[in-house]
Amino acid sequence: MLPGGAPMPSFEGATRWLHGEPTPAALEGGPVVVQFWAVSCSLCKDDLPTLRAWKDRYGPRGVRFVSVHMPRQESDTRVDRVEAVVTESGMDEPVAIDNAHAEAFGIALGRRGAR
Repeated sequence: MLPGGAPMPSFEGATRWLHGEPTPAALEGGPVVVQFWAVSCSLCKDDLPTLRAWKDRYGPRGVRFVSVHMPRQESDTRVDRVEAVVTESGMDEPVAIDNAHAEAFGIALGRRGAR
């Protein structure tokens, strides 16, 4: 939940999308799980199987999933590394590659993970 019941920020302007950019209409009318992660964040990658299980369980019930890769260091900006993790983990939901969207959601990813 966003603080104070705030509306979900727009995903417009992501640097790049994998698996297509979701339209605002596609994200309206029900719950949306937004996952923030980085290639260099081992804790984030450890959570990927749990998110896959949630998607398998709740996706058929109308829950939508969007992933936001938020680079925390220069090596995280390599799209080929992001694509490799997306493929290896079986992610098939829209994946935004951009740090600005994490900031719009009030997420900061430091050396110790998301805060």
